[in-house]
Amino acid sequence: MAHTSKLGRHFDYGAPIGDDLRILIVSKIEKAGGNKETMSIPYGVITKTAKETNVHRETVKSIWDQYCIIGTVKPSVRGRKVGTHRKLSDDDVLLIKEYKEEQPSVTYKEIKDKLIHDSVNPDIATVSDTLLSNTVRKRMPDGPWSRKKLSLINKRRFTDDNMAYTQIYVDYIWSKDPSKLKFMDESGVEESVGQRRYGHAAVGQRAYEITKFEKKSLTYHKSPGWLGC
Repeated sequence: MAHTSKLGRHFDYGAPIGDDLRILIVSKIEKAGGNKETMSIPYGVITKTAKETNVHRETVKSIWDQYCIIGTVKPSVRGRKVGTHRKLSDDDVLLIKEYKEEQPSVTYKEIKDKLIHDSVNPDIATVSDTLLSNTVRKRMPDGPWSRKKLSLINKRRFTDDNMAYTQIYVDYIWSKDPSKLKFMDESGVEESVGQRRYGHAAVGQRAYEITKFEKKSLTYHKSPGWLGC
């Protein structure tokens, strides 16, 4: 949605000034005596150019400084200066995605340690937790990820014996008259502490993690029948 500045210029929030307007600003400053080599500008040129182009004078000054230092009027990538390379390559991002899919609760310190071992990128040692956090939230190949509460799954659930037992139970219940069944309800309090409760997953998806340790809990049972008694 377009907005109008106090100077009368139409703009969109978050969108950089177009290349044509940037070139026009630089051209006006140079015609008025601006020197790219010395970065010098005659007095009053910045203010005059800002009024003529309906752009804030600080923005005009920034565009001129960028042109003098870097030699381009192309807008910088948000959060990264023009001409610099990313500390985390696309291959590093894929590794981070793999770590987070394998263990959604893995910490940024643990991710960095894994990258130092697995990546060929020489800049990994200088990567900050903030950069890793921004990468998880904004640079994942399948879209943005977010932090959420984990759905913990006990690893014993998927053993061959347990899966076979589950199927036998389902087959047995299917063959019985519901009126002759008793139904058990249970609630409990976990005694184990220290399990990580939060992790990352793609926006709109739940974060699942198979736990290392078995849960210890105090459990209470109630067994009503078909008629509730």
